[in-house]
Amino acid sequence: MASFKPVQRKRLPRLKGEPTADDKYWTDFNFPVSVKEHGPIQSVSFSRTKPYYFAVTTSAKVHVFNPNTLETHKTFSRFKEAAYGAELRADGRLLAAGGDEGIVRIFDVATKSLLREFKNHKAPVHCTRFSPDNTHVVSFGDDRSVRYFDIPSQTQVRSFKNHGDYVRAGDVSMSSHNFVVSGSYDHKARLFDVRTEGDSVLEVDHGAPVEAVLVFPSGNVFMTAGGTNIKVWDIVAGGSCLTSLSHHHKTITDLCFASGYSRFLSSSIDRHVKVYDVASYSLVHSMDFPTPVLSIGVSMDDEVMCVGMTDGLISIHKRKEPKDEEEIALKKSAKRRGNRYLAREKYITPDEGAVIVKEEDKLILAQYDKHLRRFEFTKALDCVLKYHVWAPKPDITVQVIQELDRMNGLLPAIVGRQPEQLVDLLGFLCRYITDPRFFTVILGVADLFFEQYPWIYGKSKQVDTFINRLQEILTLEIDNQKELKLIVGNMDALFSASRLNSAEAQAELLNSQKPVEILPLQPVAV
Repeated sequence: MASFKPVQRKRLPRLKGEPTADDKYWTDFNFPVSVKEHGPIQSVSFSRTKPYYFAVTTSAKVHVFNPNTLETHKTFSRFKEAAYGAELRADGRLLAAGGDEGIVRIFDVATKSLLREFKNHKAPVHCTRFSPDNTHVVSFGDDRSVRYFDIPSQTQVRSFKNHGDYVRAGDVSMSSHNFVVSGSYDHKARLFDVRTEGDSVLEVDHGAPVEAVLVFPSGNVFMTAGGTNIKVWDIVAGGSCLTSLSHHHKTITDLCFASGYSRFLSSSIDRHVKVYDVASYSLVHSMDFPTPVLSIGVSMDDEVMCVGMTDGLISIHKRKEPKDEEEIALKKSAKRRGNRYLAREKYITPDEGAVIVKEEDKLILAQYDKHLRRFEFTKALDCVLKYHVWAPKPDITVQVIQELDRMNGLLPAIVGRQPEQLVDLLGFLCRYITDPRFFTVILGVADLFFEQYPWIYGKSKQVDTFINRLQEILTLEIDNQKELKLIVGNMDALFSASRLNSAEAQAELLNSQKPVEILPLQPVAV
């Protein structure tokens, strides 16, 4: 009797390439710690010195988290209304925060005491930044002003009122505390010199309301984010736009640096966080989150990343601990010892004249192979139509369907089912009928289903839902195919016109060339 040959899995083309170094680096986090707040997470700010505490602004309070325990270290709640734009000073000792009251408050992080209050703004303050000299703070308000305060004397040093709309974003140059960049809903970003009064030193037009501003450490370049674009501006070149990045499909909400200023991140309400290379401005990684992202922050050593969302969820990601080299060496040594034990028979020399009987390898069959071996077609199909089978490995389901078709068992496996027994089949069809890898096989199964069950519609609400969904998917796919054909037709016309113009130009060039005059040879006198 011939031995049974199990269903062979085919190698399918990869839908995604191998992970890059950045992909591995930005996924090397432990399972995130989630903290739920009542209001949206308006801002995230990390200190620049160890242990890199970070402040999270939500509702009428500001939480300061410990990066080692990922738990709340301090909570500041001395706000009558919503707090906005809390910022930790570089050394982590002071905290500045704005709010709906229009008051800029300075707190001592260690004692939680209120040190200063600046009440110069006439409208809410959504963003605050400490100056690199640690003695000044800058605020950006809805009264269209940018204000520069001296902390020790509790006085306003400068006030700039050049914007025509709310000022919701800003940053201070780390190389020089005299330069401040602000971003406004009037689509403008302005550079101010706090040593002088009056107009801005530089003005650029982002083209959309500016939601975030980030100044490079050198102080020569800054970025603005608004709408779906990030634009990079060169200050030295008079505000020329170096590049424009558009990798989000909804409004960008925040920007931050990472990896020693060699990477920067952007967050958006499209629920994505993108990672870019500073040198090439290319997208190197993308992260998905369950709800729209409002704020993003990364510690200076890249050990902790904090993401704030619109529904009040704080997602804190901590990098995995590096594996101990000694532990890895011990595991490898144990594995080698185990291999020597299992392979000991390879080194046994049989006696002369001994008869060696080769033991046949036991054939281990999957459950669907066992059913196929016994010609139980319906049970074989049921095995591979379970969600936990086809969701991670749809190719197995397709291979079994092809094997059933080869054995003339596909029709018997599909017919004679009750409506509730068709749900798994319809779910699989809806998920993969537009997949180009399986389209031919699954379309044949769909045709066979509707041929055998023309009466099924209206017998079960769940089946009706799947059939309606399948119809919508196929209608959308047909519309997409029609649009693609139109695009291909237009491209063919363009290519044909381009080739025709090229041929005409070449012919014209050949015709325009003057013929070469060949002179007769003259005899040479000797």
